[in-house]
Amino acid sequence: MEPRPPKDGTDLMTMRRAALFMTPLLAMAATALAHLQPPESVNDTVMTREEPVSKEHPPFNPTPGGHLGMLFEKTLLGVNVLRLDIEVDAATAAQLAKIRAKPDSVARAVIEAPETWVHMEFLRSTSQGKFFGGIRDNLAKARQAKFITPEHEKRVRAQLPEWYGFLAKRGVKRGDVIVYWIRGTAMKTTYYDPQGAILFNLTQEDPEARHGVLGSYVAPGSDFREGLIKSLSR
Repeated sequence: MEPRPPKDGTDLMTMRRAALFMTPLLAMAATALAHLQPPESVNDTVMTREEPVSKEHPPFNPTPGGHLGMLFEKTLLGVNVLRLDIEVDAATAAQLAKIRAKPDSVARAVIEAPETWVHMEFLRSTSQGKFFGGIRDNLAKARQAKFITPEHEKRVRAQLPEWYGFLAKRGVKRGDVIVYWIRGTAMKTTYYDPQGAILFNLTQEDPEARHGVLGSYVAPGSDFREGLIKSLSR
């Protein structure tokens, strides 16, 4: 049976009004969806919020010889500032066993490791300014060692207040933990307070991000290079 045509223009007018009402709603929905979906291409660092990195253990099985660790202290005061531990994948661990007497080779192997987990625990409270100062100083060492470009150094320095703005009044507290999971060109960062609450959680898809973080630890003249490399011989 064929549908009967409307007796008058009432039904047709109703349909047109409904269409006019729905059009802006559909446009709003499409706009919202576009903001939720990642862009097809970007020219800068991609940052998305995902699952946090565990501060208890790396997301891969630790391998003998794949651990570098040290206690950083201020020499003049003899105060323990932080504990830094790095775990690398099995292939890199095997490589480190052969080159541990060559600091420059160790540094290059660490920053190029296919997979790395970094755990940094603060043992003393400090201000946001001093925290940023330490990052900038060691980042400069990474740039001087040509682990990163001057452009990447400038970008990171500019982004620090955005990433760690929550430290402006709070500062870094004793017991805070920062963990990184680096795999390929992706790097995840999670910042925990002493009670285990997550204050910052970020994923970057940036080939230079790994070099910036790891290079800051192992570049000549950095605060951590000597202690980390010595730890391989223990």
